[in-house]
Amino acid sequence: RYVLEGSVRRAGEQLRVTGQLIDVDTGAHIWAQHYDRATKEVFKVQDELVRAIVTTIVGNVTESDLEKARAKPTDSLSAYELSLLGRKNFLGFNPNAMAAAKKAYTEAIAADPGYATAYVGLGAVDWYTYIIQSGAVPKTLADAEAALKKAISLDPRNAKAYSYLGQVQTFQRNYQDAIASLDTGYRLNPNDTEVIGSRGLSYIFLGRFDDALRSLMEALTLDPYPPPNHYARLAWTYFYLRQYDKSLEAAERSLSRAPRYRLPRLMEAATYAEMGEATRAKAAVEKV
Repeated sequence: RYVLEGSVRRAGEQLRVTGQLIDVDTGAHIWAQHYDRATKEVFKVQDELVRAIVTTIVGNVTESDLEKARAKPTDSLSAYELSLLGRKNFLGFNPNAMAAAKKAYTEAIAADPGYATAYVGLGAVDWYTYIIQSGAVPKTLADAEAALKKAISLDPRNAKAYSYLGQVQTFQRNYQDAIASLDTGYRLNPNDTEVIGSRGLSYIFLGRFDDALRSLMEALTLDPYPPPNHYARLAWTYFYLRQYDKSLEAAERSLSRAPRYRLPRLMEAATYAEMGEATRAKAAVEKV
């Protein structure tokens, strides 16, 4: 349903690579970009451009498909489109959105019980529901682990399944297993920014804040449509590194995408408190 076209031109030691992504249904250009690089290290340039273009295309295709999924009535959605709907709701990061996401993923599994992506989504929802509940219902964490292991049994090369399993294991305080799962996910797909961002979260819990910052910045560099949790985790990391202005900036970016997302608002409150701005800290707490 999509066509990528482009060209490579060379002038002396300079290389220009262009690419544009076209929606076959409408003929519309979804994305276009050009990259100027020196040819001195041609293979390094090739790897860099492939990675940049592929991840950008994935982001744009996902956004385009989300728009199409939103326009269709629920009773006509396929398992794939139901998973997109689940994804859209999951990124709201609030209880109502999680309930809607769980419904969509459950329906996707009913439509296709062998669809690993739907199990990954269900596991992600159960994991985040556990967080929203402040760990009050441990069963949701166990449910998340079961769904993600089911996804891996259906698709052993599903990088996202290992990514979310690593996050679940982090909250179970199985840190060694968590890092192993996240490393597996990264080996399977080093371009998946959710995998990279998940590593950042686990590094925060391990107190490895410089590693967390590197992972999160890599994810944000690669992803043209970053989910709000990338910026929330970045705010958290900057807070621990005592870079408070950057923490507030990242929190605001997260909230602009998900206004009811609790973590960036909590980071705002903590950061303002550390900066001695008690009134602003109290206002942020009241919003939480």
